[in-house]
Amino acid sequence: YGFRAYTILPDPAAPPSVSGNVSARPVPEVSPNEFTVGAFNMERFFDTVDDPAVGDPILSAFAFAGRLNKASLAIRNVMRSPDILAVEEMENLATLEAVASKVNADAVAEGQPDPAYVAYLEEGNDIGGIDSGFLVKSSRLTVVDVVQVNKNETYINPNTGLPELLNDRPPLVVRAQVPVPGGAPFP
Repeated sequence: YGFRAYTILPDPAAPPSVSGNVSARPVPEVSPNEFTVGAFNMERFFDTVDDPAVGDPILSAFAFAGRLNKASLAIRNVMRSPDILAVEEMENLATLEAVASKVNADAVAEGQPDPAYVAYLEEGNDIGGIDSGFLVKSSRLTVVDVVQVNKNETYINPNTGLPELLNDRPPLVVRAQVPVPGGAPFP
């Protein structure tokens, strides 16, 4: 234990081994009269472009391509391309659009139905430059609107007595039309 963290120091004479790893299990197949909603924390998903307004890391083209590939595999083969996918910790709209393009192209290349994902993201207040967004399967749903809520909402910090922004990543709400007879917008 040191610097508020535990560290395991393996014995070089007896290297550790790992067994019993758990693999991702795909969600069940969806039936034609259902729609699916998923959530995916993209874990600080940044691109290859420097944004001087925020403290963002800049990925190499190789690293960015690797992250796109992993995201595509997870969305298509584990999450089974949900109709609405809420994403967290995405750098910006262009980066989320790159994810959508990758998933769409990979689905077609693998003989899967093209989800025709469309990306939606609104910039928030996070100093690290990460935001919330949605991928919406335009092949099945029609978006009514996407609205960011309380971006400029403040509270009084009890330590300083001064107003501060309440939300680093303000809530984002999507309303979409589900294609069912008599279907109503789904918030």
